Amino acid sequence: LFSIAVRGEVSFRNSGNELVLRRTIGVDRRFSLFEKDLYVVVEYQHDPFGAFNAEQYEKVLSSKHFIRSELQTLGEDEMVAQGSYQLHPLANISFLWLTNLSDGSNLVSPSFSYSASDEVAVVGGIFLGAGEEGVGYSRQLRSEYGSVGATAYLSISVFL
Repeated sequence: LFSIAVRGEVSFRNSGNELVLRRTIGVDRRFSLFEKDLYVVVEYQHDPFGAFNAEQYEKVLSSKHFIRSELQTLGEDEMVAQGSYQLHPLANISFLWLTNLSDGSNLVSPSFSYSASDEVAVVGGIFLGAGEEGVGYSRQLRSEYGSVGATAYLSISVFL
């Protein structure tokens, strides 16, 4: 048999005259694949403070919850899958897939990490958004991740 971890988070918020239930549930599992570690996480989040569809984004972006940085994402329903695989004791590759179930947009991010020495770590990757892009002169938001361009990053950390 195998083991799997299940986690959840629930919060109740009083929003005006309404009690709002925000919730997240996730599972994760570590596998052995080709004698190396593969770690996988899948999570679902429902947040009624988020937008039910793209037409509600303007309202969400001007909400007190967004202004106070209480939202992790713009959508009401979001899923994430993340995996990391150990290529070598010093090198890992990872993959992140975040999807807004309300508008169908996605954000993917493959990445790598390498421990160059006891004092130097190198991490790099790219973020790619997919979905309907903004429209019109004002670039009205049509999806959460559709207007996200390709963004690459490289980080070199030196520990003294």
